[in-house]
Amino acid sequence: MSRVALQHQTESFDPFLTQLRGAEIARDPKAIRRAIEAIREREVVVATDGGAVLVAEVVHPFGLRFTGRQSPVAAGERVAVSDQRGLEFFGFRAVVGAVVLTPDGVVARLFEPREVVMHPGRQQPRLAGALGADVTLETDEGLLAARAIDVSLGGLGVTVPSDAGLEIGGVLTAHLDFGDGKVRLPAQVRSVVARDAWFRVGLQFVSWSDELADRVQRALAGDDEDAEPFEIVEAVDDEDAHAPFC
Repeated sequence: MSRVALQHQTESFDPFLTQLRGAEIARDPKAIRRAIEAIREREVVVATDGGAVLVAEVVHPFGLRFTGRQSPVAAGERVAVSDQRGLEFFGFRAVVGAVVLTPDGVVARLFEPREVVMHPGRQQPRLAGALGADVTLETDEGLLAARAIDVSLGGLGVTVPSDAGLEIGGVLTAHLDFGDGKVRLPAQVRSVVARDAWFRVGLQFVSWSDELADRVQRALAGDDEDAEPFEIVEAVDDEDAHAPFC
């Protein structure tokens, strides 16, 4: 296999992410560590400079664990690590600093990457007011009416009473009633911020809705004459962001 072919094969696992609309590159060291911590204990795809495509488990800090007693990578080798969960993609490049044999397999310790690529990124447009939808959250305790703050393809921001009992990491179902249609999506609580008697809650959708995507895209394009008025809320990289890898 030629060097050109090898390069094409290995690079297909990372830079392709930057071509996806809404992808984000994070270079802040704290953001990089948070992003990698989010995929800890997951199985990821690892592409090597030698053209191999491998599967490994992410271990902390900056380690990849391979099964077996022989290391498939060597110190000094550059690898591209990619993770996909549904419509979420994540990738970074790093150099192997050391290879250690452990009772659970071979662990390749990586130097901290300079950047990570995430899709969808935190900078995707968030539309204030959730396009006029009435929002109801379905939890194990029952139904809870919520006030929509904003919505994006990746998640939903709402306020709920402080006694609602929502906790970070909790899973629920978000119901959005647009009047002329309804969207039902499973979601995970990613942030909870106290606001006096109310809590501001950031939810991340864990599945995709073609109907919601169509509504958001039509609103952004100005093609929906019947849509509720909205404004674009600039996404921020803080605890209130509801998109993945915050």
